Amino acid sequence: MITIYGGKNCQLCEEAKKLADRVLPDYGMSYEHINIREDEELSKKYDLKIPVMVYREHELAFGKITEDQLRSALDKITHRKPDFAGMLPSEVLELAKLFPEDEPLYLVGGAVRDILLESQPTDLDFTTALTPDKVKIIVAGWSDEMWTVGERFGTIAALKGGTQYEITTFRAEQYDDETRKPEVAFSKTIEEDLVRRDFTVNAMAWGILEDKLYDLFEGRRDLKAGVLRTPGPVEVSFRDDPLRMMRALRYHAALNFSLSKEIIVGIQEMGSLLAKVSAERVADELLRTLLADKPSSALRVMHETRLCLFFLPELTELEMDQPGGYHHKNVLEHTLLVVDNTHPESVLRLAALFHDIAKPRTRQIIGNKVNFHHHEYVGGKMARQIMKRLKFSKAMTQDVATLVEMHLRPASYRDDTWTDSAVRRYIRDAGPLLDPLNALASADCTSLNPRVAQGAYERQKELEHRIDQVREAEDIAALRPMIDGNQIMKEFDIAPGREVGQLRKALLDAQVDGDITEEDQAWEFLRERVAELKDGQG
Repeated sequence: MITIYGGKNCQLCEEAKKLADRVLPDYGMSYEHINIREDEELSKKYDLKIPVMVYREHELAFGKITEDQLRSALDKITHRKPDFAGMLPSEVLELAKLFPEDEPLYLVGGAVRDILLESQPTDLDFTTALTPDKVKIIVAGWSDEMWTVGERFGTIAALKGGTQYEITTFRAEQYDDETRKPEVAFSKTIEEDLVRRDFTVNAMAWGILEDKLYDLFEGRRDLKAGVLRTPGPVEVSFRDDPLRMMRALRYHAALNFSLSKEIIVGIQEMGSLLAKVSAERVADELLRTLLADKPSSALRVMHETRLCLFFLPELTELEMDQPGGYHHKNVLEHTLLVVDNTHPESVLRLAALFHDIAKPRTRQIIGNKVNFHHHEYVGGKMARQIMKRLKFSKAMTQDVATLVEMHLRPASYRDDTWTDSAVRRYIRDAGPLLDPLNALASADCTSLNPRVAQGAYERQKELEHRIDQVREAEDIAALRPMIDGNQIMKEFDIAPGREVGQLRKALLDAQVDGDITEEDQAWEFLRERVAELKDGQG
């Protein structure tokens, strides 16, 4: 039981009681309030301090009490203080001892957040008042390896005992109004550094040698409540780094944080600032968002706030109806469900996001029917354009576009119409993308009608069973044309070029279909095709 000694009509006392209501339940504790004006002895003892929080005659805090003060005091008496040292490599303390007392080393950001959540931190970020040139001197003699590629941004990276460390000088950062590059200026105090960080849950630091948690913006409270807020005014935070608007949505999806009203309004009013951020950073943040457990929650807010207009306007176009029956009536809602239903893998999640991206642009009304003919091929082209705009790699772009172009192939499967040769052709056409293509097709089996959805899902599983049978019987991936390109050029006096490729592909298709099993048959097939090509040219 905590006792709050206060007075009548005391504003600070009322604030202390509200603070106790919010914090004490986390420790399984309650409080009582005593008016010292009713007891002369208490009045003499506490008159100049009220309010005073007391636990078993021990003063926890008094005056204008902050949540950080109260939690720190409660951690001590209940032995619930976060075990920062116990969840970090022993080398952290070793490193901290190398820094001057008046310019110490702090653990900061996500690692502090993770430890408070009792989760093992994966990224170890540190901050200090020391400038990078001085940090380098310390780190060079301590680490196994050191990198200085981020030095102009104030960051020195090092490897020690298999663990990577990043040490960044206190800084204040904002984007130049005319460029997409951040301007970096160093600050002098931990308070200045923390206020510039993205969200309160990341704006906490641990003073390593003093074993003190710096929580100036009630990040621990927000962590407990699952709320995302900025340490300072939202407009300042988003102007400092507009990518924080996308990052807020990623946290919303990945960590299930609710977004404060100020953040929502800030995104709505400042979304255009995203144009200042490089396409590579936007693409990276989008990809990290898509790998969350439930990316649809972030994508939906992107649409509702219109943030997507500044990097993926095609998403908002999906807010349209389609004929009911097989899929959800709303194309956007269907797309979000498909994304959630896929495994968290980069190419697969991007393909799920783009698989129906062309439906708004291929929509046709013929009589009383609506169709989206060839939306898969138009969608593949759009996926390439979008990913080129966001500067994704060519390899990833090609894989995603291929999945979009082929995503309807499995839906045409029927046991009575797909022969083994059709299954072999599907396996060969999909190539190394066969498994993600089947995964996309399975996720696409959604409908407002459970019976229809179940039927589609069962057909997809039957196709996958047929694929396993064919794979077990023969190695389709290893199948090659019986006659190679050099033999074709020599036999038919054809120069290297497209014709040779067409002949080899036609021969392989015939082999896959089972029409050709012997080399003599292959040569006869090629002679007929070459004659057809010459007739066509004549």
